Amino acid sequence: SAPDGAEGSMERRASAASATPKQSDLKREGKWRLAFGRLASGGQLRRESLLRAMEMSGFQHIIREWVDEVYEGITMVSSLTSAEYVKFLRGYEAHKQNQYIKAFEAADEDQSGQLDVSELSQVLDSLGWTSSPELISEVVEEVDEDRSGLVSLDEFLDLMGLLGNTMGFTRKEREDLHEIFGRFAAEGDIPIDRLHAALAFLGYTRSEKEVRELAASVDLDGGGCLSAREFVVFMRFVINAEVAQLREVFLEQDADESGFLELEELEEVLRRVGFFPDREAVMEIASDLGISDALTFDAMLLLLRAYRDREGLTRKDLIGIGEAYERYATPGEELSQVEVGRVLRWLGYTNLPFEKQQLLVQKVDADASGKLGLEEVTKLVRMLVEEQIRSFHVAFQLQDQSRRGSVSMQQASQAWSWLRDRGQAPPDEMSAFSGEERDISLGEFVQIGVAFMKQHRVKMRENGGVSEAQAQQMIKMFEEYDDDASGSISFKELGRLIRGMFSVITESMRPKLDAMMREVDTNGRGSLDFQDFKLIIKQFLDLRDEELAEKERRAVESTSFSPGEVKEFRELFNQLDEDGDCVLEWVEVKKLVGKICGASGRSPKEVLRAFQESQLRKATGCDHSANQHGLDFPEFLMLMSSLSSMGGEDSTASRRG
Repeated sequence: SAPDGAEGSMERRASAASATPKQSDLKREGKWRLAFGRLASGGQLRRESLLRAMEMSGFQHIIREWVDEVYEGITMVSSLTSAEYVKFLRGYEAHKQNQYIKAFEAADEDQSGQLDVSELSQVLDSLGWTSSPELISEVVEEVDEDRSGLVSLDEFLDLMGLLGNTMGFTRKEREDLHEIFGRFAAEGDIPIDRLHAALAFLGYTRSEKEVRELAASVDLDGGGCLSAREFVVFMRFVINAEVAQLREVFLEQDADESGFLELEELEEVLRRVGFFPDREAVMEIASDLGISDALTFDAMLLLLRAYRDREGLTRKDLIGIGEAYERYATPGEELSQVEVGRVLRWLGYTNLPFEKQQLLVQKVDADASGKLGLEEVTKLVRMLVEEQIRSFHVAFQLQDQSRRGSVSMQQASQAWSWLRDRGQAPPDEMSAFSGEERDISLGEFVQIGVAFMKQHRVKMRENGGVSEAQAQQMIKMFEEYDDDASGSISFKELGRLIRGMFSVITESMRPKLDAMMREVDTNGRGSLDFQDFKLIIKQFLDLRDEELAEKERRAVESTSFSPGEVKEFRELFNQLDEDGDCVLEWVEVKKLVGKICGASGRSPKEVLRAFQESQLRKATGCDHSANQHGLDFPEFLMLMSSLSSMGGEDSTASRRG
């Protein structure tokens, strides 16, 4: 008769192993030796590199205790030869199998030889697997051949193998990861230097250094790219690293070792692992999950997953983004870059410089199509919110020099002024921090600041995208151009305003401006009342963005820079643009001229000469779309292109040629 129980299961699997084709064993061991070769020095793999070598060899969910037990059974020295490494991995696989069987037997308290879903969840927890109900349901359905809803030992061992093969992801999660891979891949693989952008798109907070280190554990051939399969493995490493970091911080915060944290403590845990959460969104999601007070570590992971799925935004935020998208999107099409600006202004993000908006668009426009769908716009808003909350933390820490975790009301007000000076708080509103003197904690500072900014954005929407102070400024402008105090301004009077908003009126702009003025001329008299005036100002802003986008398109086409190069130059441009006016003057350029020289390979003198030549072209009228006070981003691209085409002593001749 067939052997029963654990011993029978082991005998059957040993028999199956002996029937396994030698070719598969050779292929697997070849992968092991390749990983060994990547990390070994002088034919020896040091013990401190063992875990990384195992990961590169394809082992997932490695238990350090098991590693130590197997290692010490092979050698007591601190390194392994290639043969010893292969022997170690074989031993680890056998040890892992035995531990799985023991875990199954321990969970099978009634000795029925089967586990129900509840018992299975417990045994997976005991083995260190963080499993969702969706994952358990899916893998049980996959291995439960008799459809009993129960898992036998053989089925359990198959299940553990399935978890290893799928990296512990559900089918939908794997499909989502493959979709993300497709967005960021180039020629079938995803370059390692794009992984950080992919993680930011997904809402993960790993540093670029951490990303490179994790990617190196997956990139066996050292080619600098990951395949679709390797990307899934990489994501498992990222999630495992995040879970380990969260667990460490959770245990530190759990001072009484109760296994619970107060919901209010969650914000600090998330902040310490790189998140800058919106408290309102956290509380809303906790309420939806039925978490009202304290939460366990597993509940925290569940909440974080839901938070990431919602892009860290409240339900109201998501509805507003959806409404704004529908308002400006052409049916069946995604938003253009100019339309994205309209959506952001409608949502109340009115002080966002055009170049900052373009930089954010590039971060979420993974396929470099120049168009954004609703998902990408939502991620862009999430990045805006995160950046704003991050700036609140920075402002607070600058005041809290003693690191006591609180500041005075006066210091809080000074922190708000610091934000306002950098365009990260409304320039025309009263401080969010006023009143009697008291201490303000970091959490309270951020919470008050976020609430204030939300109220400010609501006002922006109610006022058609302008604040109360901006509305007053528009009234003042209207009165200034209403020379005869008639309560309306003529198109002739409006011409002065147009010339002030647009440094150059191109031929393509004239018909657009004429059409705008006819559209808002509701009284048909060739003049505008104040309501018409407010409408045309908003349309002028849209047209200005359109012209900037078109100017950039022409510059990119002229320079033949790749999307990646444009992104790098934009980041450099924003670093140089210290005053945030989207225009570089030489006083700004020369502060970081070394970076420009590094990017272009030219000397400081050549950079200065190219800058001066670009200014001369504008002064002599050779560049009719140029900014008159410095270089905007399209002109900066042309500068970098000019520098890259220079050629030493013959540079002048080569440029003429």
